[in-house]
Amino acid sequence: MATPEGEPDLTLILEIKGREDNQTAAKHDGAKRWVRAVNAWGKLGRWDFHVCRNPQTLVKELAFLLRQGQSVAA
Repeated sequence: MATPEGEPDLTLILEIKGREDNQTAAKHDGAKRWVRAVNAWGKLGRWDFHVCRNPQTLVKELAFLLRQGQSVAA
């Protein structure tokens, strides 16, 4: 994912989520934990995790994340 100039590239784990089930929270917790670990290690660049529940808003959500420069998985 292209980031603003001067920022390291971002690899985004993106889940387009429709229906929640009993495994959703555990999967999301695992993804967030993995992102924190790989970012702490620092040898694979910057990673993040995001869940989009409405595909029609995906472009706006990604633009917002880039502007904020915040890690969703933190």
